[in-house]
Amino acid sequence: HFNNKSKNNLISPVRKINFSLSPGSKRPKKPMSFKQAIKNFFKKWADYKSRSSRSEYNWFVLFSFIFNIVVEIIFAITIFIIYLGNPESILNLISVAVLLLLTLIIAIFSLFLIIPTTTLTIRRLHDLGYSGWYLLCYVLISTLVLLISYVINYYLFILVYCFILIPYLLIMILPGENSHNKYGPIPSNQSEEEGFLINL
Repeated sequence: HFNNKSKNNLISPVRKINFSLSPGSKRPKKPMSFKQAIKNFFKKWADYKSRSSRSEYNWFVLFSFIFNIVVEIIFAITIFIIYLGNPESILNLISVAVLLLLTLIIAIFSLFLIIPTTTLTIRRLHDLGYSGWYLLCYVLISTLVLLISYVINYYLFILVYCFILIPYLLIMILPGENSHNKYGPIPSNQSEEEGFLINL
């Protein structure tokens, strides 16, 4: 009897290991599209109560990264033209005007993005099950630490900045809660039009 039982255990099928972070997850299988994520970013600029998925947040991070690169390239080209050009030439005067105008536009646009960026981050924290007040604590503490490190040494400031930023980014890419929480249902990653068609 013992031998037969051992033999059956040996020939039993090998159990497959599930490497998923959330086995049997109820999270949406398809990520939100880039277009829909950017649309939600501006449309939900005042929404600080609901939840946002990883894809919605990550697409915004990519959008910000691309936007900053484009701005830096334009700034570099404009400054390069000003530096090499004749101070009295029309091209140089136009370049200076473009640089000043671009600086003003970027400053206004950056101020405009503060609120929707904050609300998106709060919604991402809600999806993880955390309160948005954690963001305020993080900003206050990190700002104080960065100011102190900058006064001490610039290289220390860079090191502390990386030390503070990396954990923040790692937290933001964690999978959200796999159920309805006190901040609302699981994000569907669907547009309103898609949700309407599915309900039909």
